Amino acid sequence: MKRANYECEHCKRNGKVTTRNTINKYGRNTKMDVNHIKPVRRFPHLALEIDNLEYLCVDCHNKADGKDEMIKKEPKFVNEERW
Repeated sequence: MKRANYECEHCKRNGKVTTRNTINKYGRNTKMDVNHIKPVRRFPHLALEIDNLEYLCVDCHNKADGKDEMIKKEPKFVNEERW
């Protein structure tokens, strides 16, 4: 976090500054996370390597992990009663 100057590294690369004091689209302070560049599940030996970590806002973290696409998808319901 200190290495990134407490700013989202992805936003910074795109010319934007996002910190935990930045107000998000919901009118709240932005949540920040530390992301593993190479996933721990596949690379457990890199879990605590400082070069494998990056400081991101939650939006960028979701994009990096592919979660933003899962959130956008509408659930498939079996019938009109949604069971």
